[in-house]
Amino acid sequence: MTIDISTLEARYLDSCKKHGVMPNSAVLSWFYKAKIQKSCHEKCSIVVVLDHLRTADFSPLLDVFLEIDSSNVDSVDILHESPIILTEEYVLSLIRAINSKLQLVELRDVSFGKDFFRDLSHNGLACQVLKLRSSHLQRLNMVGGFLQLHTLNLDYCTHLTSLQKDCFSRMPNLMRLSMCETRVANLWTTSAVLSKLPSLVELRFQACPCCENTRPCPMSSNTDDSFTIDDVPSMNECPSNDCEIMVSSELQRIGLLELSSDNALLLSKKHGHLQNEVAFSELHVQHKNVSLLSGLDWDLKDAAIALKYCISHHPSPMCFEKHYRDYIIASLPRLQVLDNLLIRKIDRDKAKTIFSKYYEYLPYRRPQESVVTVLQKREMGTAIIHGRKSLKPKQPSSYKKSPYFFSRSFCATKLGAWPLLYPVSNISYTNKQEGKQLRPRQFEYHPSNPSLMVFGTLDGEIVVFNHESRNIIGYVPSIGAANSVLGLCWLKKYPSKKLLAGTDDGFLNLYDINHMPPNTADAYCSSGIVTYDMFEQLTSVHVNSTDDRFLVSGYSKHVALYDIGSGKRLKLFNNMHREPINVAKFSNHSPSIFATSSFDHDVKLWDLRQTPEWPCYTASSSRGNVMVCFSPDDLYLLVSAVDNESYFHGWWSSLKDLLCILFPFTQIHHPIGSKINQDDLRNDNNELWCSSTGARLILTAKRHQVKQLLAADGRVHLNFEIASTGSSHNYTRSYYMNGRDYVISGSCDEKVVRVCCAQTGRRLQDVYLEDRGSGNLMTVQSLRGDPFREFNMGVLASKTHRNSAWEVFKVNLLASSNCDKESYYGQSVHPSYSLGG
Repeated sequence: MTIDISTLEARYLDSCKKHGVMPNSAVLSWFYKAKIQKSCHEKCSIVVVLDHLRTADFSPLLDVFLEIDSSNVDSVDILHESPIILTEEYVLSLIRAINSKLQLVELRDVSFGKDFFRDLSHNGLACQVLKLRSSHLQRLNMVGGFLQLHTLNLDYCTHLTSLQKDCFSRMPNLMRLSMCETRVANLWTTSAVLSKLPSLVELRFQACPCCENTRPCPMSSNTDDSFTIDDVPSMNECPSNDCEIMVSSELQRIGLLELSSDNALLLSKKHGHLQNEVAFSELHVQHKNVSLLSGLDWDLKDAAIALKYCISHHPSPMCFEKHYRDYIIASLPRLQVLDNLLIRKIDRDKAKTIFSKYYEYLPYRRPQESVVTVLQKREMGTAIIHGRKSLKPKQPSSYKKSPYFFSRSFCATKLGAWPLLYPVSNISYTNKQEGKQLRPRQFEYHPSNPSLMVFGTLDGEIVVFNHESRNIIGYVPSIGAANSVLGLCWLKKYPSKKLLAGTDDGFLNLYDINHMPPNTADAYCSSGIVTYDMFEQLTSVHVNSTDDRFLVSGYSKHVALYDIGSGKRLKLFNNMHREPINVAKFSNHSPSIFATSSFDHDVKLWDLRQTPEWPCYTASSSRGNVMVCFSPDDLYLLVSAVDNESYFHGWWSSLKDLLCILFPFTQIHHPIGSKINQDDLRNDNNELWCSSTGARLILTAKRHQVKQLLAADGRVHLNFEIASTGSSHNYTRSYYMNGRDYVISGSCDEKVVRVCCAQTGRRLQDVYLEDRGSGNLMTVQSLRGDPFREFNMGVLASKTHRNSAWEVFKVNLLASSNCDKESYYGQSVHPSYSLGG
């Protein structure tokens, strides 16, 4: 029997008497409004505003709402907006009592703690629309049953950084998702989570100021492919009188601008001198003229839409990522609207092109296969390349595409978006005086023993340990004043024995780890130590391939050559660069060839068989070089410069001047006060983007400074698409992984390790370094590819707060962060010397 609203109201009053509570006038008004709706034959909805309730009101309401499913009430909405303190258990009980009639739940941060949102996430809700705003949401893991949910709004959850693997796994009907102004930054994990939502059609990570939901902006609903730049309205036709128009996601999407909080072109109608400066409808493009647009492969329709819908408010960090829009569109083929912009067929085609050009879906471009399929192929001796069935007869079991075909296929089946990451250097030890935590500053894998690693500390200690069992093999305490160990290098001819180390105050020693006591409380025996002449302000040491000589560089313009056997300094090469030399590296196979990288913007190759007065060649960057290293086969040099950007500044007095730059009729116009080198702007390696602070507009030409050179002559073989931060202190380091198949790159101001194919430059994955204890992200101080395990690396990371300890983390791209780290050791161990994708 259906219960009418009057009966519900009467039961509420009876329940109030039963619990000795005065009826709440706000609750009575809810019933009254519902009766009015029913009498007018409208949809009958009760809107429960938690702000109007006291703790004593919950018990009577619970009694009523337990019977709401049997009533003629169509829906119940629950709202919580103001900063009042409510008992979490009562609120949860009330929400769950409503059950199937629950339509909208809108909860704002305020008084609810972590336990409340954890319960909500794990146990689910029966509502259709859920809006949450909470500072307690950090790593979202909504694994509970949200079977009726079709709209989820998480805007302004400003502490939300990541989506867990099984998040949204029980939301089969979720169609609309909004996550504006969160801290979600990882394209890979986010798209992997969202790809599991079968019904998702509307998504946004940044908002249109005239749109309150995820639906396409009315201004963007024109899908006519004949749309031209003449259709762009003037600024006076802006749909919002007070809106601020930002050149952001759409200009970013088509490759002209890089979106960031500091680099967005802000054009506000509040500034009278800009308001009527130019009418967009007056712009015309003459097809016969060569413009900057054509140089950047724009089509006119994209340019017009970019100007028409150049609006972005409250972006999440992921929107800053280059090709963000194209990546999302290519990863989510069922998506229809992104950031309030309708996804057209031309957008999908462009996204596919961009994705195939700049990204790898799986390593070695393998097809999506299961482990079982790969095993069957291996047993049958077949290798079906990229999913295409061969029409030829089955090959004998010895047939393979390459010696690495099946191992690479296994890697492709195991690679996930949530790699296993955990610390290995947080080893506590006790000396004779006190307990102390080790503080790593530099580390190296052992070249022949897959279980050994060494790290030097900020206090001058050297620790050799088994990074699998985390047992200390040998320990050398600091001698004299504590100084950071910056240089470490294993000798190759003495496996498990010899280690060269240098400190920033210039001390150089060769250690025999057989003489290092495993018990750190014991005094270190000085036998087995060879001491070399000091080298002031040391930054790097490196041994040649025959283990008879080593190089030392430091914060100077000089490089020293030492003889390992005699312990003597053979030569000091003066003024090899114009600025300090950060790194000097021998090649892996030639004992006389070495390279130097300097903050003078140059990388130079030298040969000891010639008097090193003149380099074999010099390769220049637009900024100071931090790192250089040879590929395992010495075919390439990998160079990393400070940040990744070269700036050319210009000033514009008006918006019209800027549009002359964006849409040149015949040439690039000179802005007032500009000192822009047009030759640089025409260079294919540069990209154009703009930023502003108030009325200041800056033109920037970008150059990619993580690059691979041909070791033979220094020509650029490959530029890696790694965006810059604009910081002159963002020191970038890059190394090879899986032999020379992949490059890993990280910077000291950034919280991500980028994995790129060394043959094509395509991005395979970005790995964000998250401390599993605190959930905070960490910055990259140094990194190395594991020489024995494919898609494994070590990373020296630092937490973002001041005076935080540095730690060495192991990262396994083939194991999930949800699995036990012990599974790491089940992986096959062998030298990784493969030579291509």
